[in-house]
Amino acid sequence: MADIRHLVIIDVPPDTVYDAITREEGLRGWWTPEAFAQQEVGSIAEFKFGEGYHNKMRVLRLEPPALVEWECLEGDPEWVGTRFLLDLEADGRSTILRFSHGRWRKVTDFFASATTDGAST
Repeated sequence: MADIRHLVIIDVPPDTVYDAITREEGLRGWWTPEAFAQQEVGSIAEFKFGEGYHNKMRVLRLEPPALVEWECLEGDPEWVGTRFLLDLEADGRSTILRFSHGRWRKVTDFFASATTDGAST
């Protein structure tokens, strides 16, 4: 199985980043304006990208303000069963974000585009 990994330094504290990746308002600000999510383990988050693409994620873990994990339940067939892990670490007044989109069954062009695009169809 293949994983997409990114390391990003964000110039705000971890609790601010955590809110941006777990709250509807935060998700709508950086991923898609049609984000529907609850800060509750076991809930289903839904992300729509116009009429042509959407996905649903089960919230597997929430450890404020340090860790978020989702599993893709619906979306592009290559995404279904993959997991998103967002690991946050304080670094002074900044946050180190270690992002992993793992458990891809194989490396394809869609996999390659997802490393920078995320919403390819």
